[in-house]
Amino acid sequence: MQQDPGPQELVLVDVRVLAAVTIDGVRFQPDDVIEGVPEAISQAYAGSVDPHPDAVAYARSVGSPVKPFPGQAHAED
Repeated sequence: MQQDPGPQELVLVDVRVLAAVTIDGVRFQPDDVIEGVPEAISQAYAGSVDPHPDAVAYARSVGSPVKPFPGQAHAED
């Protein structure tokens, strides 16, 4: 008998915005850094955001705006 794996752990990643995109009603511009994005959402917006640590580090190094993921408030409730 197979056991139920239970709820999957939510993995959060930081991403660099590659092209202007609206996520959860918030508009982000190229090179913005969005913190705390659920990995599934990062994958869904794969053409517009880059979760690679080097991409995020570059955006931070040039002083790009760092913003929280708009759904974070809901995720913590």
